[in-house]
Amino acid sequence: MAMDLPGVYMLAEFQRRPTLGKPALSRKVLYIGETCGTLKHRLYSFNRSAFLSKFGHSGGATFAKLFKPKRDPTWLYISAMPVDLPPIQSEAYIRYSERALLWAYVQKYGAMPACNRK
Repeated sequence: MAMDLPGVYMLAEFQRRPTLGKPALSRKVLYIGETCGTLKHRLYSFNRSAFLSKFGHSGGATFAKLFKPKRDPTWLYISAMPVDLPPIQSEAYIRYSERALLWAYVQKYGAMPACNRK
C-alpha cells in the first residue's frame, strides 16, 4: 500500500476538488513535507497537531495557528508521492525532492508555503 511507504507530500487549499493527475505547484499549496517513515504515520502526526493541538508535527501546529480549522475541513487536500527505493536511495531522494519543491515554490512565489517554517 502506497501510504505505508516513505515519501513527499503537499497539503493545499482548494474550494473545489482538484483534478486527478500530476499536481501543479500552485500558490494554494500550504505545506510541503517529507518523511522517511511512512506517509500514513506522518500525516497522522500532522492531523494530531493541526486538529487536536497535540505535539508532533511543526507544520501541523503552524496550520492550527494560522487557520484555526474545524475537524477535517472540506477544503484541505493532500497530494503524496510514495517512494519505493532501497533505504539509502530513498532517504536521499525524498529529502532532495522536498527541498527541490520548496525551492521551486520560493522561486515562483517569493516565499515559503504558509505552513513551512524551515
